[in-house]
Amino acid sequence: MDLSPAFELAAVASRSELQRALRGSRVGSTAYAVLSAIGQQYEGDVAGAVRTLRHALRKANAPERCEVADLLAPILVMRERPEERDEIAALTGVLESGGWNASAHSFRAMLAVYAGQRSEARRQHELSSTALSDEDSDIVRFRVLQRLARVSVLLHDYDRALDLAASSADLCRRAGAWRAASASYSILCHVHQCVTGDVLETDRCVRLWTECARKSEDVSFERPALVAEFETAVQLGDGERARAVDRAIKSRLLPEQYAEHFTYVYASALLRGVDDLRAMRSILQILRDVPTRSRGEWSLCTALIGLAEAAEGDDMAARRSFHAACARLGRLRASDPAHERRHRRLARAVSCAVGIMIGDEVRARRILEARESQGGEGEERLPDLTRTDDLTAVDPRVRGVAAVLQHAWRERRLAAVPANLTEAEFSVLTLLAQGWTAGRIASETGRSVNTIYNHTRAILGKLDASRAPEAVARARTLGILR
Repeated sequence: MDLSPAFELAAVASRSELQRALRGSRVGSTAYAVLSAIGQQYEGDVAGAVRTLRHALRKANAPERCEVADLLAPILVMRERPEERDEIAALTGVLESGGWNASAHSFRAMLAVYAGQRSEARRQHELSSTALSDEDSDIVRFRVLQRLARVSVLLHDYDRALDLAASSADLCRRAGAWRAASASYSILCHVHQCVTGDVLETDRCVRLWTECARKSEDVSFERPALVAEFETAVQLGDGERARAVDRAIKSRLLPEQYAEHFTYVYASALLRGVDDLRAMRSILQILRDVPTRSRGEWSLCTALIGLAEAAEGDDMAARRSFHAACARLGRLRASDPAHERRHRRLARAVSCAVGIMIGDEVRARRILEARESQGGEGEERLPDLTRTDDLTAVDPRVRGVAAVLQHAWRERRLAAVPANLTEAEFSVLTLLAQGWTAGRIASETGRSVNTIYNHTRAILGKLDASRAPEAVARARTLGILR
């Protein structure tokens, strides 16, 4: 096999297709070396791929050197080793001398942005974009577009990053380059998750990322895609999908980096919290105490810990968590990424729910009315909506947290009612809460007024109240009534 077909296969082939092509290539040829290096990448042996491509570059003749350089340079860029930047610069010279100008300028833009030379990075970005208009190869085009999208992210030019990554993904799909397509969708997912905060668009991109990663048969792309899909499914309150993805994740050996990956562990805790608040609390206590936690992350973990404590009726501990979460929040800055802003809004909403549960509703409402709580994804409505059983009224972007809040309210009510009120007393209390008099309750339920008075006296005693309105208010504070 000649090198050009091998270069194309390296960009578009799945794992099994690559293995078949490798068996049909002449051992010792540059084409064999290129296919071997990509195979090593599929196996996760990045260092081996670099060694193979370096050796191939030394042996390659002049026409072959550009293909090898264009495969080696992006691997070195992704390794982000300062000592390899001179080698990347040398590879850009190889590319330029062979007429691969768009590719050469895209790598120079990357080098410039890593060196903090933002103006030079933008200049090289424009030179690459201009040269790309004369490029005939779709494979070279989608590879360069993907690099330019990454540079745009680093330059905080997010609209352009989205356009470039989407264009790259479209070209990849047309070429059947599923591995490259998954990389483009990962860029789109990152920008929507961390910058635009558009959860629904993040979900769309992460589904496409997972689909393409599976088609590529590259586990190194599939693992992060599954993690991102799991996090998004939990966020959207799609428990069935989240559990299915979680099973797929657990069937694979995840790299150690995910052990402290905040959004992954947080999503795992939230999924557990829908039916096991104690397990959620234990996970969050460990997650919270990692020294690198941001204010939003720490406060969100603490607020949810307080929620679990309030659900168990440990109001003293819940109050401590409530105050700690609120004290740590601080004010948002314009430079805070979308996920940090979201974590702080959620922390405020959950803290408000905890405050209501433990009877500190005035302070809770004050927290929720702060400017930092507004303009999000419906977080400010969570404390009120969780007193109902209708999750359809909740913004889909916060349904995961809403489901946990609902479960906490139910647990608190279940813990309070059987220990105090009989079924008959609870029925009378419910009608008193609707403003009914003892006479009306007696008439509508077919019981005597004396019986209703007896139930009312029992209710007042058990709730430590002197009048019916006070008993109703106390019941709502305890979570006995919605």
